[in-house]
Amino acid sequence: MKKEGRVDEAIESYSKAIELQPDCAEAYSNLGVLLIEQGRVDEAIESFRKAIELQPDCAKAYFN
Repeated sequence: MKKEGRVDEAIESYSKAIELQPDCAEAYSNLGVLLIEQGRVDEAIESFRKAIELQPDCAKAYFN
């Protein structure tokens, strides 16, 4: 399987995780990283912002 397919799968997995646990800052941060890989910068920024909103000390979200 190509990397792009694996990124798509991972995005689906994190999206489902967020549906099940919408207060998980780490899931939003990790989703943001994957969205960046796909060039979906605006969506990634929103994901990082949500992670920071949920967990203001989430260093990964600020860094990314």
